This record gives sequence, structure tokens and C-alpha cells, in this order.
Amino acid sequence: MKKIILDKKFQLKTSFSIIGLTSVIVTIIIGLITINIAHNNKLSNIITIQKNVVEALLTYSQENRSCEEKILINNISKSHDKNMGNIQNIIELNYKFLIVIIAISVIQCIVLF
Repeated sequence: MKKIILDKKFQLKTSFSIIGLTSVIVTIIIGLITINIAHNNKLSNIITIQKNVVEALLTYSQENRSCEEKILINNISKSHDKNMGNIQNIIELNYKFLIVIIAISVIQCIVLF
């Protein structure tokens, strides 16, 4: 024979309260991440513009330059490319975090219900 420790009305009220609170918190987090993604899109545009600027400067600077200056300019270009790659990796990581947070919140709501 099963004994019910708490009544169903209380259990449902508590479960929905927890799910509601979790949903509100997740909504706030998703909103903040959405703002971050909007900034990431701006960063992507900046990356493209900066690549074009550096390529133009490299083309211009290679004309009539000494060998040492050309090497220095190439080193700067490599450093720039590395930094742009790091920024792109951060942007991709932010998208992955968003997916993970959404998945965790859905799983949590399913488990609580």
C-alpha cells in the first residue's frame, strides 16, 4: 500500500514554482547571452574589416622595403592573424555555451516535472 507523504496539490504547486523560477533565470541568462551574441556579430564584422585593412597595408608596405622591414611586417601580420583566430574561437565558444545552457534548462524542466 502506497502512502502519499505530501498532497498532490502541494507537490504540483512546488514543482511548477521551481520550474517557473528556473525558467525565469534561464530566460535572463539567455537574454544576456543574446546580447553577447549581438556583440559577437559586431566582432565578426570588425574581424573582416581588420583583415582587409591589414592585407591592404601589407600590399602597400611590401613595395620598396628592405628585407628586414618585410620580415617585421610579415611577423606583425602573423600575430594579427593569430589574434583574429582567437577572437573567432571565443565567438564560437559563446555559441556553444548558449546551446549547452538551453539544453541543461530543458533537461532540468523535464526532470523537475
